[in-house]
Amino acid sequence: MKTASDGNPGTENEPLKTISAAAAKVEAGDRVIVHGGDYRETVIITASGTDGNPIIFEAASGEQPVIKGSDVLTGWQNDGDAIWKAKLPAAQARAPSGKEASFWRTNDVRQVFTRDGALLDAERLRRVTSRAAMRAGTFFCDAASTVYVWLADSSSPVDHPPEVALRTAWLCVIGSHVIVRGFQMRHSSTTAMANWPAAMLQGDDNTLEDCVVSWADFAGVSVSGKGNQLRRNLIACHGACGVGGTGENHVIEDCRIIFNNVDRYDTQWHAGGAKLIPNFRHGIIRHNEFAHDLGPGLWLDGGCDENVIDGNYTHDNEGPGIMVEISRGNLVANNISVANRNLLDGTTRDSEGKEQLAHYSADRVAPSRFVKLYHAGDGKGIYISSAPDTKVLYNTAYLNEGEGICVEGPPRSGDSATFATTGSVVMNNISVFNHGSQLTIRPDKSSDGKPTTTSDHNVLFSVGAVLAKNGWDGLSTLALKDWQSSSGQDGHSLEVDPQFVMPAMDDYRLREGSPALTIGKFPSNVDHDFFGKTRSEKTGGIGACETTATNPPRSVSRER
Repeated sequence: MKTASDGNPGTENEPLKTISAAAAKVEAGDRVIVHGGDYRETVIITASGTDGNPIIFEAASGEQPVIKGSDVLTGWQNDGDAIWKAKLPAAQARAPSGKEASFWRTNDVRQVFTRDGALLDAERLRRVTSRAAMRAGTFFCDAASTVYVWLADSSSPVDHPPEVALRTAWLCVIGSHVIVRGFQMRHSSTTAMANWPAAMLQGDDNTLEDCVVSWADFAGVSVSGKGNQLRRNLIACHGACGVGGTGENHVIEDCRIIFNNVDRYDTQWHAGGAKLIPNFRHGIIRHNEFAHDLGPGLWLDGGCDENVIDGNYTHDNEGPGIMVEISRGNLVANNISVANRNLLDGTTRDSEGKEQLAHYSADRVAPSRFVKLYHAGDGKGIYISSAPDTKVLYNTAYLNEGEGICVEGPPRSGDSATFATTGSVVMNNISVFNHGSQLTIRPDKSSDGKPTTTSDHNVLFSVGAVLAKNGWDGLSTLALKDWQSSSGQDGHSLEVDPQFVMPAMDDYRLREGSPALTIGKFPSNVDHDFFGKTRSEKTGGIGACETTATNPPRSVSRER
């Protein structure tokens, strides 16, 4: 086999050296096999396949290609004490278009890694804004393209030079009908250019699958255009959020979206697992895990209309598990949202990356849960905020620090329209043992005196916490009969323990004999449960897992 060279024809015996060289040659129906190794480049794919003949870029069987936005920087000189410095290569003139690699090149370094790793096994230095601010474990990049480092153990970088992020993007798919599978991608300095993602599906009908995408300094992956798909990816450890998106008919499926917002961006602005904004419409978000994110696990905001949010497992986020805001006509069904926590005070970053101290918990210290002003905080299971005509069906909310299910929010403007908390349905859910109320619903009524949002056929249960509230400012009720009397809601609901199989082992199926197996009202638009089991109109089971258990625990995070 000849040595790889971009001057080769790109055959098995005369391979190309870079993925970018292959991207410049491909046509509809071509398949590019990429062998293992580090590829330090921005891959830009402008060619398009067709529906029957897509262009495919995939990892060679058993091998792991890694696209990196970093280069290994050498030439280190001691600059006093434990601080070392090195000069960056001269920057190229920047192209005017994102179709050229130099457009994505920067000498304004935002990330330096002292140990490579796909997830939390990586080690990176914390960025500071002046040499005088440096301490052990930090770096500084000045305007003259000199990088200063002070390693965590105060050692020398000469023998083990760090990887310095000099590119703002890894992958730009501008064409259509392109499939990219089996890669790892990491290290970027995207915020040197803008608050953008480092991997982008910009055309139509493209797919990113079976990839590990990590350590972008802002967002990991975004979709725009129409009909793009993210499948079976691990999307983790990004500066602000894992996934962004706009456009129509996209699918986000079977992904793990975890450990995002490592740089503590403002969770009220743009942070967490996935922040889809604006106008992410007619999409499907299903069978994903959103976990351990600082901020909402899944957040749809601003004209994200008529999506299906189905069968996701959202847990251990610092913020809501699922949040739908200023958007219309979404279906939220079969989701399990557990152990999401309220935000704590701490340093956050604004849209320019400047640090500020945020006070989230000061007004929630030891709140009385039985008075009018009680507000449970941000750690909700499912939060529908000023998002009309939302269907919240067959979900399980358990042990969240805020409300289990909350449908609230005043009228708000967005996309040249006003969005109000009206026309929503909350039915066939299990919301139990949440620290805030199990259910909060805005109490607005229509002209005929009927509630504009309706709730029924649910299981609500708590010990030492509020059962339900008629809006944030309404009366807290501790028993179902009081809630039914004061609100007119939940006439067929039950206040009982749903009898999960073993929630400590992530098994939220229902035991045989559970009262939650008999009270549901079968809706025509949800015909399966979390595991894909066909729901039966005769059985009337509610919650995400209609599947009953006669066998040992089955974790929802396992292969379904």
